[in-house]
Amino acid sequence: MRDDATARSAIVAHAEAVARRLRHDGVRGRVVVVKMKLAERLGRGKFLVVTRRTTLPEPTDDGAVVSEAALRLWERHRPRRAVRLVGVSVADIDGAGRQQLALFADGARLRRAALNDALDRIVARFGSDSIARGGGRVEKGLTSRVKRGE
Repeated sequence: MRDDATARSAIVAHAEAVARRLRHDGVRGRVVVVKMKLAERLGRGKFLVVTRRTTLPEPTDDGAVVSEAALRLWERHRPRRAVRLVGVSVADIDGAGRQQLALFADGARLRRAALNDALDRIVARFGSDSIARGGGRVEKGLTSRVKRGE
């Protein structure tokens, strides 16, 4: 894949799926990782894999936050060669019970949590192809693997 828009939409879709699984499991992650498998063959069935990671200021299960971090990594480290696979993961997982409570409720965070809850309910009822944040639609065939929790 050489098309930047296709790669970006795949990154957003993967980030949303990762965040949905984090919320499903009741955990949050602090490190966002982007994996890029290049189309360049190293040998029989082997390809060059590049991974880049960034640490967030606080753990999150929000798809928009994971997407933004992954897209920043893509922009900074986008390979010049064709990409065979793009993936997003989250590491440094914290249990939800260890979340720091704010002294004053953050209205934006509460609205984001309500939006994520609504997205999760829509996906649970109608399937993962039923709704996506802007830029999160991926053409059929680009990523067809069923993920845990979906």
